[in-house]
Amino acid sequence: MSATPGKLLAQAKQGDPKAIAALMNRSTQSKGISVKASLKERCLQVLFEGNVVPHQGKTMEFVQDGMAKLQVEAVDRVKVYGRQVGQETPVWQDEMVLASSNPFDEEADELDLGMEDYDDPSAISDTDFPEPPVGADSFLEQDVEPGFDEAMDNHYDEHYDEDFDDE
Repeated sequence: MSATPGKLLAQAKQGDPKAIAALMNRSTQSKGISVKASLKERCLQVLFEGNVVPHQGKTMEFVQDGMAKLQVEAVDRVKVYGRQVGQETPVWQDEMVLASSNPFDEEADELDLGMEDYDDPSAISDTDFPEPPVGADSFLEQDVEPGFDEAMDNHYDEHYDEDFDDE
């Protein structure tokens, strides 16, 4: 996927999970955390993986802030998983319904039925998250949109300078 930074942001806003993960990785990689994402039936699944398990509350704040800035219409909810590098099973999982989604949507019942396999964290494996395309790392070194990258970095710096131990 060869794209300009502006195109990457546009792809993320359209719900492209690879683009969303690339944007999140720009803020998390310096903290030793990698992000992988997958989109299934309007549910974005995001895996945060580090040598130290990412802090659940702070990671959820980061995801919520990022998704609010992106305003992704193709995503109704986000499932977030945190695990340590080398482990197969996430240490924690959490879920959020995005403000832009309609909780009374008739398709919501179908969505819940379609996501049964993902209620079990062990159902998520590396094969569920495609590897980033060749050249994706170049996105990590480019500005996406004036202010967006700084805002995400500042948020992550403010909330992740301390240890990731549970409170």
